Parts: sequence; C-alpha cells; structure tokens
Amino acid sequence: MLRPGVRASDLVVRYGGEEFCVLLRDAGSEVAETLAGRLRRALNASVIATHGVKLQVTASFGVASFDPITTETWETLFHRADETLFRAKRGGRDRVETG
Repeated sequence: MLRPGVRASDLVVRYGGEEFCVLLRDAGSEVAETLAGRLRRALNASVIATHGVKLQVTASFGVASFDPITTETWETLFHRADETLFRAKRGGRDRVETG
C-alpha cells in the first residue's frame, strides 16, 4: 500500500510487527513530511473488507531527517524516527510527527 506512493529510488521495508520504514534518497525534512502526510491520507482512504466487516486503515508517521554534515549515525537517526513515531501514537494516532 505504501510503495505506489513513493519514488522508485525510495525504499519501503517492514521495520517491526506493524511498523514500516520509508527511506527517501536525496529528500529533505520538508519533502519527507509532505510525503508522510500524503501516504497517511492515502492509507486512511483505504478500506479493507474481511469477514463481512469493513476496516478503515489508519497510520501514524514519525519523520526524522539525516544531516550528512553531522556525525549522526544510522542508529541515532532510526532512534529519532522511532521517538517521533511514538509521539504521534501518543498524540492521538493517525498523524504525522517530525523530529
């Protein structure tokens, strides 16, 4: 459901049980935040029918951008993204948070 909304150069992977990671190549924080909002709205418009019940999809996004000038590691970048994701979930879910 996420892949059609990203560029061919971007990577979408499962990061946890119900968590996914979208790695954007050559995209700043504003582009990442805009894309996360677009993906959230697309998912929210999706309906999954199962066992005669229609389920609406919601998604929370935590956005973190890598700054190549700093000495940040991939580990700290993922940690920041994870923190913003949990902030989105605590803030009411189905939302985008940046950090």
